[in-house]
Amino acid sequence: MMKKLLLLCLSMAAMSLFLTSSLFAQGPDTLRTDTLWYDDFNDGDFTSNYQWNLVDWFGTTTGDASSGKFVIKTSVSGTGVIAYSFGNGWTDLADYTIKCKARISGALNYGDFQVSAKQDLAGTKNYTVSFVRDYGYGAGIWIYEAISSSYLVWGYATAIKPDTFFNVKVTVAGDVILAKAWNPDSTEPDWQAMYTLANIPYKDLWRGIQVGGYYIDSVTVDDVVVYGPPYCDYPAGDVNGDNANPSLQDVIWLAKHVLGFPGYPLNECPNGR
Repeated sequence: MMKKLLLLCLSMAAMSLFLTSSLFAQGPDTLRTDTLWYDDFNDGDFTSNYQWNLVDWFGTTTGDASSGKFVIKTSVSGTGVIAYSFGNGWTDLADYTIKCKARISGALNYGDFQVSAKQDLAGTKNYTVSFVRDYGYGAGIWIYEAISSSYLVWGYATAIKPDTFFNVKVTVAGDVILAKAWNPDSTEPDWQAMYTLANIPYKDLWRGIQVGGYYIDSVTVDDVVVYGPPYCDYPAGDVNGDNANPSLQDVIWLAKHVLGFPGYPLNECPNGR
């Protein structure tokens, strides 16, 4: 009996080690305790983690992850692509980091890779980070407000090249947006672009990830991850997280939490909505 228990423990330990190695294979900081959303597309399916929605723009947009990377293509060469996904989302407090690998192909003129960094649900503001390939003035990063087409900040980032993977990181901290791009085989640099007045008129933020690019045939993304505190969208007093006004169910839930019943954590937002 003791031998069987020992073998079972060794087997479970081996499985745990294998899973840990697999999860962290993409890099030392790919997954952290504050990871909200993650997909490395290694299962060949871009819908198995969170559903990505492909937007038909000038042509038909298609997606394929059979290579272990998410390839988003357009049927009309040189026009561009858009894809968005709703994961665990991010917060009213606007405090999160988006990280991925990206590659643009078929780039013409001002070809770029884009990440929607901060957008309100009313659609009045959409701060976008554009990673622009070198078209004669040097590769770099634009932070701009897409609704009004206002270009805000430019920073150089020489790693952005067509048909070559580069790392992308965008961080939002309150009204500050920071961005950088670098070669996956090089040391991560300091921030290359920063905008400090990215205010949103409404408290509700668009929850999801949107990527794409202009004047290209395709975008390839890999190892997409979002770090940050969980999105809080419950009314004040809604401790069971059913998005309803405080009720008898909340009182019962709170009582079971106080008495130590398993499976009854408090989900109330610190300040409600």
